[in-house]
Amino acid sequence: MVQKPSMLVVCSLAGRPSVESSVDLAADEDEDKNKCNSVTKGTCAHLDCNDSRGAVCAKEGKNKDKCVCKKGFCASDDGEKCVKECKQVTVGTCAHLDCNDSRGAVCGKKGANKDKCICKKDECASDDGEKCVPIKEFRAADKKEKKGALDEEDKPSGKDAKKDAKKGAKKEAKKEAKKEAKKEAKKGALDDESDSKEKCITKTKGTCAHLKCDASRGAVCEKDVCVCKKGWCASSDEEKCIQKDGCKNKVTKGTCAHLKCDGSRNAQCESSGEHKDKCVCGEGLCASDDGDKCVPSAALDEEDEDDGKARRRRR
Repeated sequence: MVQKPSMLVVCSLAGRPSVESSVDLAADEDEDKNKCNSVTKGTCAHLDCNDSRGAVCAKEGKNKDKCVCKKGFCASDDGEKCVKECKQVTVGTCAHLDCNDSRGAVCGKKGANKDKCICKKDECASDDGEKCVPIKEFRAADKKEKKGALDEEDKPSGKDAKKDAKKGAKKEAKKEAKKEAKKEAKKGALDDESDSKEKCITKTKGTCAHLKCDASRGAVCEKDVCVCKKGWCASSDEEKCIQKDGCKNKVTKGTCAHLKCDGSRNAQCESSGEHKDKCVCGEGLCASDDGDKCVPSAALDEEDEDDGKARRRRR
């Protein structure tokens, strides 16, 4: 006699729910429904998107003047900022074999994700797509990374970063060199002025304790020493006074294009330059007021000579 199978067993087998029907899969939804919302609550019609959102301002399209997340990022549940997109499709497939247990995923049976290893709704695929991780763990890792608006596409490559750094350093060095050059030039000008003042010696070798200063010196007597008046310095041999900044006029009326300068002028013929073929006064000499001859520069200032005489009378 053939024994009939137990109805309990049959019901048990017939009524056993499948694994897929017991899990709420993302694969059971349409692909469009799985796409995240990239638009935050922020707007940018008048001001830029707040940095805290990690979003950028859309300049055209249906989201114009709204703060939207860049590719790979989605608006958070409260719409306040951008967070990394929670993808639920791993790299695993299950057309012929079940999903590997290490993935923690299940096989999609229909829709756009059919035969793909899919994460549950409260899980996300890891960055490498190899397994599913709890969404809280996924978000915690996301906080350690840069905000959405500064994704890898905006970062300069290693080569570009080095190039920019080198360019910046070069620019800074050039700026510093220019600054130092200006500083040195200013310092040099002050040093030159100082040197000029230090090199201007007013005392000549002449003395005037018993006799007045020789007229050839162009000096005045002060405390028994022949000294140069203000604006004049002793010559390199300290024999006479020469005007510090040059005479008012060193060119006489004489010319020497064809003949030498007349001896009475006490001048020299200039063979080149601005005063070529003109009779010009030498060092320590200036053209007289009438321009006929060269005279010691001190002789042009009778007032200072009178002052010198007055000093000698007082002695």
